[in-house]
Amino acid sequence: MSKEFGVFYTPKFLIDFIINKLPIKNIKKQSVNVLEPSAGDGRFIDHLLRKNPRIVVDASLVEINKESASLLEDKFINQEKIRVINSDFLYYESTKKFDVIVGNPPYISKKHLTRNQIERCREILSAASIPSLADKNIWTSFIVRCTSMLEDNGVMALVLPFDLLQVKFGSYIQSYLTSNFSRIEIYTSNKLAFDMAEQDTIILLAFKNSKRKGLFLNDLEFDKNKKNKLLHHTADKCRRLISQDENIKWSSLTLSDYELNFLTRLAGKLKSIGSYATSRPGIVTAANSFFIVSKRKIEEYSLQKYVSPIIQKSQFFQNNIVFNESDFNELVNSNKPSYFIDLSGYIKNSSERVEDYLKLGESLELHKRYKCQRRKNWYVVPKVPPGEGFFFKRCNEYPKLHKNNFEILTTDAAYNLVVNEGYNIESLIYSFYNPLTLCFAELYGRYYGGGVLELVPNEFRRLPIPYKEISSQLFLDFSNKFKNKANIDEILLSSGRSVLSDIIEEHEFIEIIKIYKKLIQRRLKS
Repeated sequence: MSKEFGVFYTPKFLIDFIINKLPIKNIKKQSVNVLEPSAGDGRFIDHLLRKNPRIVVDASLVEINKESASLLEDKFINQEKIRVINSDFLYYESTKKFDVIVGNPPYISKKHLTRNQIERCREILSAASIPSLADKNIWTSFIVRCTSMLEDNGVMALVLPFDLLQVKFGSYIQSYLTSNFSRIEIYTSNKLAFDMAEQDTIILLAFKNSKRKGLFLNDLEFDKNKKNKLLHHTADKCRRLISQDENIKWSSLTLSDYELNFLTRLAGKLKSIGSYATSRPGIVTAANSFFIVSKRKIEEYSLQKYVSPIIQKSQFFQNNIVFNESDFNELVNSNKPSYFIDLSGYIKNSSERVEDYLKLGESLELHKRYKCQRRKNWYVVPKVPPGEGFFFKRCNEYPKLHKNNFEILTTDAAYNLVVNEGYNIESLIYSFYNPLTLCFAELYGRYYGGGVLELVPNEFRRLPIPYKEISSQLFLDFSNKFKNKANIDEILLSSGRSVLSDIIEEHEFIEIIKIYKKLIQRRLKS
């Protein structure tokens, strides 16, 4: 396996599932034309032949790696209707169309592609009227090329990253697929298909023509014997919901049509967080390990005059929702990097020890980094003032909105909030911790194979929130619950119920709690 080069061989249980789904027997032709665009060791075609021994399969296997292509030729040496093409699929041309295109395209980030490959990906996407933003990974171009090679009644079956369902550039591919296929089936799973790659995957089946049209999402559960069962099936009504709210991702379709309609109807009654507060990312240093340091490093280089308190990671502050001076002192005493080196007021050559530190940075070639080069002095980092509150864009169990009592700075791992006139930060934080808002954090955000949830700035600002004005004493009682390690379920059932009580009935609250738990279980695979 190679994460850098996108080589992750598909597990047998997934291949079995995909081959069983292909409508090979329904193709009324003497032979079925099949293409595997990134053949690897040929396991898809191998399984296809074993499952359909009486059907003539005319297959083209495209494989970029010369050694793998040679092994494929040896493997299928007695199969005269199987051709191995040693080529980069981005450049592969075929004189015929295919009834079936099946496989597991490579997942290669743009940073690992050659310049020619990047340009070719952009050509492919541009020809399909897809913005160049979708060139962030090679699999997007594979989808477009495969689609162009299908027969009018063809079917495409691919193993793809979960990113298709949730990242911004994936939305362009979603639109492309719905424009080119009459029926789309997506299968998600409770199991990481590629455990070593930490890559959450989906199965895409796309039919050019189908009597039963629409977008269908299915949630599968694989047991320890790799047997699967269908947990849930979402039908075509969900497409209309997505068109109504561009923030709702295909990954949200693990909910039923009723559940999505229910949530969006309630959210329509609310304003967004951006209506109550302005938010912006924190400080971008371009070299955190150099500009954010521990007390020990400050003392070593006599930098005391040039530092400000900062919190770098959400892991450094887990339980409380109010950040106080005592929390900062705890970070310092545990030798966490908690000081931001601010050299905006430093006079060049005025301190021998500071100059030594700058020389250390230059020996690491920090001054040659892109963001550092764009500064007047590479070591003067633009400062972002602290907010009344802050929100870390990534979380594990659930997203957290904090009050900043210490005016601590943050890195761009967090968004700094300043409430608008007429509102207050304590009421905003109290209001945030309700199951409806947290449901939409799950719907709007994206998550990684390990279950880490991320909200980009626009997604965070657009979260619906039922703002409720509260007293300082109520907020103190509320924050003490976190300090005493109350779990999120307790918070949602008490404070969350209070926040939502003015806009929903009790039975609706119970329904939201159920949906929230369903979304959490999907992300954490619990």
